[in-house]
Formats: sequence, C-alpha cells, structure tokens
Amino acid sequence: MAFVSIVPNIRTPLGVDEFDYLIDDKSDLRAGDLILVPFRRKHILGLVTSVMSESAFANKAVRLVDPKPILRLPPTIVPLLRHASLRTFTSRPTILHSWLRRAPARLQAADPDKSTFDKSTEGRSADITEFTATRVERILFHAKESRGRVLVLSPWQRRADALGAALSAPVLHAETPMKQAWDRWTSFVQEQNSILVTTRVGSWLAAVADTVILDEPENDDWKQDELSPRIDTRWLLETANLYKPSLCIIRIGTTPQLADPFEIKPLAIPKIELKQDYVAWDWKGKSDVDGLQEKALERIEEAIEEKRPVIILHPIKGDSSRLQCRGCRWQAACSECKNTLSQVESRGLCRRCGALADLPLQCPTCGSTDLSSGRTGKNRLAFRIKQKFGTAAEVRDLQDWNATSIPRGALVVVTDISLIGGIGEDIRKRERLLISWRRMASAIASADGQVVAQGPEELIAEVSLWLTAEGVVSCWKSEWDERKSFGYPPATQRIKLLFNGTDNESRPFAEQLQKDTPSSWIVSGPFPVPYRSRTRSERQVFHIQPPADTKESQLQTHLEPFAKNCIIDLDPISFFM
Repeated sequence: MAFVSIVPNIRTPLGVDEFDYLIDDKSDLRAGDLILVPFRRKHILGLVTSVMSESAFANKAVRLVDPKPILRLPPTIVPLLRHASLRTFTSRPTILHSWLRRAPARLQAADPDKSTFDKSTEGRSADITEFTATRVERILFHAKESRGRVLVLSPWQRRADALGAALSAPVLHAETPMKQAWDRWTSFVQEQNSILVTTRVGSWLAAVADTVILDEPENDDWKQDELSPRIDTRWLLETANLYKPSLCIIRIGTTPQLADPFEIKPLAIPKIELKQDYVAWDWKGKSDVDGLQEKALERIEEAIEEKRPVIILHPIKGDSSRLQCRGCRWQAACSECKNTLSQVESRGLCRRCGALADLPLQCPTCGSTDLSSGRTGKNRLAFRIKQKFGTAAEVRDLQDWNATSIPRGALVVVTDISLIGGIGEDIRKRERLLISWRRMASAIASADGQVVAQGPEELIAEVSLWLTAEGVVSCWKSEWDERKSFGYPPATQRIKLLFNGTDNESRPFAEQLQKDTPSSWIVSGPFPVPYRSRTRSERQVFHIQPPADTKESQLQTHLEPFAKNCIIDLDPISFFM
C-alpha cells in the first residue's frame, strides 16, 4: 500500500494545506497530477504533491479506488505552489483554487501521454528584457517565432483579447466562462506546440510553459492589490524559473521600472518620436468648448479639414467631475465613503466605491440651485463636440481609450494629461503618469498620429522630456531619492499589514506586534484605511520596515503568527500620500 498527499481545490484557513489518501502500490500517480478525491460528501479536484510509502495519518486515510489523473501537470507546479503559499501567508488549497478556479461538474480522465513535456525545448533558458516603442509588434513577433508552449501575458483583458485575435490564439481571463476557461488552459497543457494569451489569472501556467512573453513589465496592474492571495505575476515568473531553469522569459516594455538610478541603462530606453504639441492651460486661451483651449480647437479644425480622424481623450467620466455649488463651492459627498460625487445623467455617482445617489435640488449651505461648477465630464463634452463637428471627432474616456485602437494618422487631443495615469492620490501617482504617457505616446507614434496635450503649465514643461531616455532617468532619480528619504518602496522595503476592525480593536494587536517582532524592525500604526464604504468594516493598516539585509524566510517566521488576524503584503504597491 502507498499514500498520496493531496492539496484540494477549495479555500481553507491558513495551516490547513494537505490531506493524505491511501492508494494501491500499482496506482500510476505522481506529483503534479490532478485527480478527483472524496472530500466532505462530494468529490473535488485535488493536486498530488507527493507519493509516500508511509503516512502519519495512515489510520485515518480514505482509500482511493483505482484513481486516474484528470490532467498531468509538471512536478514543478508543487514547489511553485508551496513558495506562493509562504510568500502570501495563504493556505496552499486557497492558492490552488485561485489558479484552477472552478472545474466543470463532469470530468473525465485524460490520456496521460498527452501531458508530456518535450525535452526538445529544454536548454533554451533565457531572460530577455526588451524596451521598444513598438511593443505590440514585438510581442506578436516573439510569440510567432517561439516554439513549444508559448504563454503570452498581458495586464488587461481587452489587450489580451486583441493579442489573441492577432495571433489566432485562445484567450483566458476572469470573464471567460468556466467551461471555456477549463478547456483552454487544459488544451494548452496537453498540446506541446501551442499559444495561450492570458491575463494574470493564468500566470501560474508559467510552470507549464516553455516560453513566457510578458507585456508591460513596468505596469503594476500585474499585482493583485485588493484580494487574497496577493501575488505579483512578475514575482511568480521569477520563482517559476527557479524550479524550471529551461523557462524562457521575454519581457516587452516601453519604460524601465522605477529602480536605483545606478541600475538603469539609459541606452536601453527608447526615444519616442512623436508629432507633439503641448498647450498649457490659460484662462485667456479658453475656447467656446468647455475643456478645450483655443489652440487645441484650432488643431482639431485643421485635422478635420485634412479629413484625418480626431480623437479627444477626456479622462473625466460622466457629465461633470463633481457636483459643486457655483455660489459657495459646496460639494456633494458620497454617503458611503465621503468621496465627492460625479454627475452621470440624472444621478450622482461615486467614482471610488460605485455608490449611486439622488441629486440634491439645491445647495444645503446657501440654497443655490446652480450645482454645475464642477469640471465638464466626457458625456457633456461629447454632446458639445457633436454639436460643433458632427461625427468628425469622437470623445473617449480612459476606459474607451484602452478598449479601442488608434486609426492611422489620427489627431489625439488629451484634455488633461495629469489624469491619464489614474486618479489615485498615492505615492505612485507620478510614476504611473510617466509610464502611462510613454505608453500612450508610443501607441500614437505607431499609428503615425499626432498628439495635442493640455495640462498645467508646470507639468507640460516636464512631460515633453519624458519621451527621451534622459527625461526618464531624471524623473526616476528624483522619485527614487524621494522614496528613499521617506522610506517607501522600492527604495526601502515596507511591509503592509491590514487589520479588519476599529482603532480600539487593533490596539492589542499593535502591542503584540511590537512585542513579538525583532527590535530592529520599525513598526508603525495603526492608521485608518481611508475611503471605506459603510457596507464594509473599518480597517486599520500597520507598516513594518525591517533592516535591508532581512531574508524572506525571517519575515515569514516572524510574521506568520499574525497572518490569521490580518492580511500581510510583503511587497505592497500603494501607499496613500
């Protein structure tokens, strides 16, 4: 008789990881196999992590009768799963469930011979980082030239759909129906020469792939920052490479990640050649179209006369940016999270928590009925542009922009360049803005287009330099020095612990944290987490700064006892300013 250890495909508490089952000696099971096992009155999918001759739970082990692998994964999936569990302070079944998600109700045993991993692709280990202004074209080139199982990772669903269409390859993302998702990733495992395009939900398949192509490695959308487990796809790729040295990783980006200036190679940063025009906001230069300067309006008229496509990128959604009284400047606030409300048609919408509210008929402070002093939103601007130019120009917000392509030779007018990186007021705002601007500029340049960018005068003077290597290095040096001075990542490691509860409820936890962590660690907090809606419990955040030479194993040893009471994030990406 023999035993197998199984990680079930369900969510379990931290510390509940594996279960032992009894099998016959003749059973053809190995580490990495997915099989069906009885678990709490039903059969569920489980991952075989080891086959053993003995078990400490032999007297309680349930016997499996002639178990057959549903799918055979490479053994490297087992150490990758364990490492991800340790890194995120999450149980292995919970990690596995986030990877496999739900399996179809009816599963049949697969042909084990189909899940072989051809040795012909081994020995081609490579770790390539390529910075280019023609990012999409290079991704497609590498995907078509690579052999074996090729996994293409893109940070956004719509980008993944576009790449999949260009490669005639299946796409896997969070919105893929359950049965389709299962069929697509299992086919990728079983076919030795295949391409799969996926978002971060499929990044764990790096353990199966021969080549992984990572789109935009500089973009922190690769990090799950709100859910548990919080796994960074870039970390997952590096870890998969530890256990599978033959893995070829190709990173295609436009801008290097923020790093120590001494590690940045200016010659590798591409200059983006773009027909560009910058317009600083000036009340004297306003046009009759709210949100556009006269100079920008002139460029639009010229492009329409030349019969060129015109896209106006207006990052403010809805009808207006906020409901604000023109008389006393009172602003309507969300009743859930206190963020200012935007107007969308006849309702008020909170952009932070998504709550809808009825619009006030008058200002509660001064009684005025004119609540229209907020900045013009996309819907209102689109209506005005249609009145003036008909269908010759279109208005997009950021969501529309990321979902559609740029026509050849188009004129793109950015009404507020300061908002293209998002509205989050955390320490990364400037970093996101630079990355977003270079990404946008490279896309316009690839379409042989022209851009007119509006914005504050001090920002306009700076962003024009960001399209050059010198401008990027200068900005990154400034950002690095500031992060280092205040002790923020990536210049300094700062761990985040999120505790659900009030300030008073977190005090005993704070005392225990101070007591049970090394004296050389700097523990600060609790700080209230801002912008929590009333439907969610209060949350407090703690920050820990360990010495620079602290090993990850030491972090895990000292922090694991606290993991049942909070979410621990070893490499958080957002800190409010």
